Amino acid sequence: MNSPAAKPLLEVKNLKKYFPITKGLLSRTVGHVKAVDDVSFTVMPNETVGLVGESGCGKTTAGRTLLRLLEPTSGEAFFEGRDVFKLEREELRAARRNMQIIFQDPFSSLNPRMTIESIIGEALEFHKIAKGDRRREMVEELLVKVGLQPSYITRYPHEFSGGQRQRLGIARALALNPKFIVCDEAVSALDVSVQAQVINLLQDLQEEFNLSYLFIAHDLSVVKHISDRIAVMYLGQMVEMATCDNLFDTPRHPYTQALLSAIPHPKPGVKQARVVLKGDVPSPINPPSGCRFHTRCPACFAPCSKHEPKTVELEPGHLVRCHLYDKEFAPADLTVFEKLPRPVPESGLQPAETPQEKATKELRAKFANASDVERDEVCLELVRHLVEQRGHAREANDLFESLPEETQDAELRLKRKIAEELEDWDEVARILEILIARTEDSTEKSRLTKTLLVLYKDLGRSDDAERLESELESEPEADS
Repeated sequence: MNSPAAKPLLEVKNLKKYFPITKGLLSRTVGHVKAVDDVSFTVMPNETVGLVGESGCGKTTAGRTLLRLLEPTSGEAFFEGRDVFKLEREELRAARRNMQIIFQDPFSSLNPRMTIESIIGEALEFHKIAKGDRRREMVEELLVKVGLQPSYITRYPHEFSGGQRQRLGIARALALNPKFIVCDEAVSALDVSVQAQVINLLQDLQEEFNLSYLFIAHDLSVVKHISDRIAVMYLGQMVEMATCDNLFDTPRHPYTQALLSAIPHPKPGVKQARVVLKGDVPSPINPPSGCRFHTRCPACFAPCSKHEPKTVELEPGHLVRCHLYDKEFAPADLTVFEKLPRPVPESGLQPAETPQEKATKELRAKFANASDVERDEVCLELVRHLVEQRGHAREANDLFESLPEETQDAELRLKRKIAEELEDWDEVARILEILIARTEDSTEKSRLTKTLLVLYKDLGRSDDAERLESELESEPEADS
């Protein structure tokens, strides 16, 4: 993605945004809401950084402050080497051509009195990029890029669905050909099927225009799908940041571990430990002393309530704000680590190996040392194990591709599970078609056909769906 020597497109240092609380006739300031408090991170060119956390943790405030839609209390934000917070009005106006935002609510973010041509084309004319017929042509081109008809330019926002409005918001953000876009919960107001379409669109546009995203969301499964790195916020502070795989596989901060436990498992019947945190989120007006999470942390120990934790880099790119991993405050009583939602060993730096992880490690070693005669059999055994454990779909798919072409139904069903986890629905449909053609049991054939019918409809393959429906309707007549 990016070479180690690449310079950050955006570098945020010690960002703070406090909102004053006023009281009385003279509006005297009596306190502050510490919405964002000492946040630092970077965004590389062509990278997506996910920003997650509970509602009210400061995600949206951080994103809007970066673009100076809100003025910062303190801190620095360097975009292409220039501090955005120090730019004068005209300089900021020019810089905003490269920094855009997609708002959360597609219903309130579009002016209901303006046509689509005016909404998207306003920025083009304001920045003197195009006007008149050329502006109209550019707006039509943008609509095509986001999957809408060019003829929509004369319509008004109320004539569109939620998903279409969000596409219009994306087109407006792309109008000035920016390098960086803040996606402020851009899919949270949409239903699941439309969410997938918008996310795929964002990824396609990122590849086409070399965009960088700050993707703000509270849906962890969505963030995992789109992000290269993920930052976790709690009560205005960033508590952990790592690559997507590292954060989901080896979360270190107790809050991150609790947050990840809330993700539903896609496989029915699989039990997982849900971590329920005690108490409520403290007020950002008067946050707890020391670590802000200590009032709810299951692994809280003496320094947590007294000292502000420092950010510790456990390994390159994996940052954690927690006393457990700070050599200055690391607990002498090592049983503290056992209280974590995901226990770690005594060093506090590596996760304890679970029985499943141990079995995976042993099977990988067995496969690596297998003879040519045993290799295919051991490979299939490893693939089955990886599919059962979930989270290893890409590795399982690569191993499966190295096997001779599948001929057995059991192998096809295994391939189907891999494709489902990878969300390769065209491949799932292909496998279902083969299984239906081979199956002699009428009940099983009917069940698979109904599953394929739903999939065809979701994929928009209307001709195939109509064909299957007619086949299903003719089944009772055939049986009689």
